[in-house]
Amino acid sequence: MGTLRLSGPLPSKLGNLTKLKELLIDRSGVSGDIPSTFANLKNLETLRISDLSNGRSSLTFIRNIKSLTIL
Repeated sequence: MGTLRLSGPLPSKLGNLTKLKELLIDRSGVSGDIPSTFANLKNLETLRISDLSNGRSSLTFIRNIKSLTIL
């Protein structure tokens, strides 16, 4: 998947992309909490989240993603 230009809250439907291997969210204008559906991203290898505005999300979901190698 290429670059998506998102603004506002992260869509919970991103958690349905179960074959996603890389997710980079930075300097994007995204705000709010990380959806709980991100726990479904079991094949994720790389996760980078920075510059979230007004987010107070827990990242506890990442402990169940065994394929995650870059955080």
